[in-house]
Parts: sequence; C-alpha cells; structure tokens
Amino acid sequence: MYQVYFPWEIQTSQEAQIVKQRTENSLFIFLRDFDICPALLTKSTAYIIWTEILDTHVSKLTRSYKNPTFIPFLDKDPGTLLTFSKFLAFISRAAIIAYDNQLGPNSRKFSNAERLALLLERMELSPGMLNFEKKTCIPHNSKTSLIVPREI
Repeated sequence: MYQVYFPWEIQTSQEAQIVKQRTENSLFIFLRDFDICPALLTKSTAYIIWTEILDTHVSKLTRSYKNPTFIPFLDKDPGTLLTFSKFLAFISRAAIIAYDNQLGPNSRKFSNAERLALLLERMELSPGMLNFEKKTCIPHNSKTSLIVPREI
C-alpha cells in the first residue's frame, strides 16, 4: 500500500518541498479512498497528525523502549519524508484518535490495538481496497487481508 500511494518516497531526487507536497496530497487521497477522512477524521485532525508525524523522530513515535521501531526486521526504513515507519505511526495514531471520537463514552473499553484493528477492518471493506487490488493486480486472500486474525 505504501509503495502504491507513495512511490516517490522510496527513490527520489526531487527537492524536499516537492516531495512533501506530493506526499501530503497522496496521503489525503489515501485517507479518502479508504474511507478514513472525512468519515472518521476531519481534514484538520488528519493534518495535525500528519505534521506531528513529520516533526517527530521515528524513535519517539512508538513510545516503546522495548520496540523502538515499527519494522525491526528491515535494515533500513524505506522513504525520505514519510518513511514506512512514519506511515505506520500515522495509521496507528489515526485509529486511536478516530475511534476515540466515534466510540464516545465507550471508547475506554477499547485498547489502542483494538482501535487499530477496527480501522484496518474498515479499510479492508472500503472502496480503496478494491482500487488497491486493481492497481496491483493482487487478488484478495488471507495473505493480503488487513483484518487481524483473532489469535493475534
């Protein structure tokens, strides 16, 4: 998904300002395609998360000393401005904030992991997933599913 929506992040020789503008535009297209913005998050809230993610070093985004990166199995975090780890941090924070607002007083009953699972399920069932499958020519199956198995 990251490579489809942000291909220039991986290999670019463009100026930082151009990369930032392209990435921001694509991020909001991604959020619209996957029914996240404006259905769960307002554009202004999504923009606040975006700027926070950009301004924060990736090691501080997880707030975990045991797991300082989202992708410890990779030697290098792909991307220039919105790296893959920062993209995952954006999705995680968006889920926490979105479902805090959507669930209201019941939000305390759901852990952050459960909120992320709710967002991934919503993304799975959105038109964005169908478009993603068409763009990549990858059929939908258990290996490409965003829905987290119960045992996890």
